[in-house]
Amino acid sequence: MLPPQRPTQKAPPSAAAAQLNQAVALHQAGRLDEAEALYRQVVQQVPGQFDATHLLGVIALQRGDLAAAESLIVQALVAKPRDAGALNNLGTALMRAQRLDEAREQFERAVKAQPTFADAQSNLGNVLRQMGRAADSVVPLKRAFAANAKSAEIAALLGASLLDTGDGRGAVAVFETAVKARPRDAHAWLNLAVASLMAGNAKRALEAADASLAIAPDDVKALGARGRALAALGDAAGARAAFAQGVRGAPEDAVAQHNYGVFLREQGDHDAAIEHLRNAVRLDPALMAAHEALVGALADSGRADEAMRHGQSFAGAHPDSAAALAMQASAHFVQDRIEEAVELYRRAVAAKGADAAMFLGYGNALFAAGNATEATQQYARAVELDPQDSRARFALAMSHLRPIYDDAAQMEASRRAFARALSELDGWLTPARAGAGVLGVGSAQPFYLAYHPVDGRAMLASYGKTAARVMAGATPRAAAGAEPAGARKLRVGIAAAQVREHSVWSAITQGWVRHFDRERIELTVFKLERASDDETARARRDAHAFVDAPTTLAGWAQAIADARLDVLIYPEIGMHPLTTRLAAMRLAPVQAASWGHAQTTGLPTIDLFISAQALEPAAGAAHYSERLVALPRLGVCIQPVQPAVIAPDLAALGLPANEPLLLCPGTPFKYTPQGDAALAAIAARLQARGAGRLVFFRSHRAAMSAQIEQRMRRSFAQAGVDYDRTVAWVPTLNRGRFFGLMQRATAMLDTIGFSGFNTALQALECDLPVVAFEGEFMRGRLASGPLRYLGLDELVATTADEFAGIALRLVEDAAWHAHLEREIAQRRHALFFDQAPVRALEDALFEATGVAKPGPHAR
Repeated sequence: MLPPQRPTQKAPPSAAAAQLNQAVALHQAGRLDEAEALYRQVVQQVPGQFDATHLLGVIALQRGDLAAAESLIVQALVAKPRDAGALNNLGTALMRAQRLDEAREQFERAVKAQPTFADAQSNLGNVLRQMGRAADSVVPLKRAFAANAKSAEIAALLGASLLDTGDGRGAVAVFETAVKARPRDAHAWLNLAVASLMAGNAKRALEAADASLAIAPDDVKALGARGRALAALGDAAGARAAFAQGVRGAPEDAVAQHNYGVFLREQGDHDAAIEHLRNAVRLDPALMAAHEALVGALADSGRADEAMRHGQSFAGAHPDSAAALAMQASAHFVQDRIEEAVELYRRAVAAKGADAAMFLGYGNALFAAGNATEATQQYARAVELDPQDSRARFALAMSHLRPIYDDAAQMEASRRAFARALSELDGWLTPARAGAGVLGVGSAQPFYLAYHPVDGRAMLASYGKTAARVMAGATPRAAAGAEPAGARKLRVGIAAAQVREHSVWSAITQGWVRHFDRERIELTVFKLERASDDETARARRDAHAFVDAPTTLAGWAQAIADARLDVLIYPEIGMHPLTTRLAAMRLAPVQAASWGHAQTTGLPTIDLFISAQALEPAAGAAHYSERLVALPRLGVCIQPVQPAVIAPDLAALGLPANEPLLLCPGTPFKYTPQGDAALAAIAARLQARGAGRLVFFRSHRAAMSAQIEQRMRRSFAQAGVDYDRTVAWVPTLNRGRFFGLMQRATAMLDTIGFSGFNTALQALECDLPVVAFEGEFMRGRLASGPLRYLGLDELVATTADEFAGIALRLVEDAAWHAHLEREIAQRRHALFFDQAPVRALEDALFEATGVAKPGPHAR
């Protein structure tokens, strides 16, 4: 709305003209009642006089009488229908009445009549923003800003629209101009800080936030911007202090509570995050972002049911809103209800107000369901909406490595795409973005590269170099102090998420924890995940120290550094975000990985890869960026499972009672296209015999199982095999029922490419012959290794034809099958309770550190 100007219409009679000029002067002086009286006298003398009628409308607008303002200005426009000022003021009245589309029409008429009219251009941009058309608002706001760069209001509107449309750099340029024009404007500096964060310039954001705080020291929003900038620069302690100061200064400010809660969640301090986020939603129940963050924090902390209830409660008040749908989707996702999560996210991103986090969540759900192609598209959209979100960028790069493939050519193409994406990610992670990049490291990982039948060392080394560079800034300083001279116990740490019943714990970690020589090894276990069971309790008793209190990345890193370890071992790297982040730091003089995820880590911070002589090929050392330590025999001290066996109800499982059953227990992504021909060849012979089934197990990720089934149907059809006659799918069974089915089965067929260690040993525990394919890499020898160690070489194949031939002989040669069952029963004891690898590991660790051994070990 413009202040009153001198009359523009042809002058009325002299007396009326004098009154009009006097009225305008009074109006400009703010004496509205007196001005109104004189305007009315003019209108009485000259009915329809434009200026007096228009300005009476302006006075009504100033008083908030929108209906009167509209009526008077419309009357005035009869005399001058193209007057830009009157059109602009009419638009203002309509905008204040929330009649936005009508207001837009009047502002458009005003700028058409006078294109250089900055106030009308600004108002047009403003109403377009209110209509949710931020992208359309940019042009008129840029025109307004060009005409009046000193206007704080225009700068704020233009900058906000540029931020809304993802143009952080453009917003920075606007706000840089604004702070030059108004260097004592705290809000302008705050806007510059926010824009700089979006543009990825955390250093400038910090400078701008500090400039704002120098003018307004207690401004909560500026403290929040300072905290975000420090977090992006990797200064977690400084960021925490800034957010905490904001909450202390304004404990009833919902935004301050929300900002602190979001930061704490990002740091992994879930309980504290939940406390502040609960405060935020209590203080402002309409703050959707706080509700979303609270649901996420509850889910992160393992309280999925509570997260679901909160999301459903919010949805009751805001049905079909993007936020409500996304909250429920995230709760379903952490409960592993992937299909429900996919559908809810699909609806969320289609709703008004969908943001980058929702597209990221949608991508994660799609990827978990096996729909990698669409997941990649959603990750790309998340990056488009929030270019500074490192988690979205890591997810986008890793999504090229799919769980399921149609053919070998598709696998090869995905590796090329991954290599390109990795290079782009490394280039984006400039030193200025390293702090923000910490959240991305480990959030998505090259997990599925291990299932490709190629040497991935070069790609993983590239990935590892990037991860270590980002995490270097988050690495704490170790406690100083001279080491005691002479022989001493070796201080060994094991950092693992799975200190509980889990395949990695059962195969690898539990043997170390239970059987390290306490006279030589002082063991500290760092349990990185909340989940606990009886195995956790035993590990706590067996270890010299057991650490599970830290809740944040910084807390864990400092706890490990403070332990002043000689060696830090990660049984698996690549399966848990926190494990990867810690492993990418240098927290001990010697750091080692093992084969919980059976491929090289590529991390320059990992010195040793602990494997086994029975699992490695002759040229195995060339497959690792680390120094290979091949322990004797199987390299582990494992114990038999010995569950309470439950006999299977074959009819309930849809299995025949009188046909050979060849169990195929691998997870869906272990079945690569390279193995389909061998399975089809086996099925063809079973079909010719008229008896026999390949038995697969449905994953809880039903979509992945469905993709494998579709591909195998095509492969079997090409081989002329009746898929439905020769293949059966059964649900995933609990351990007792699985052992019961193994005792009934004819053989187990190991997966080709990435074999199964635990399932192979469990089969041998049941005296069930295992057909193994010996691959080029250690991950393809996890079943053949134990078989060769037991001297059962006749069950190991090195070609697809051999694999099919062994399987079929087990079906057709009853005497040979019975012979093998007897041999397995006589020999399998050698697989278990072998402490020699543990002693060898102790020796290898002393050698790697240079610490003198304390003497012969005693048990």
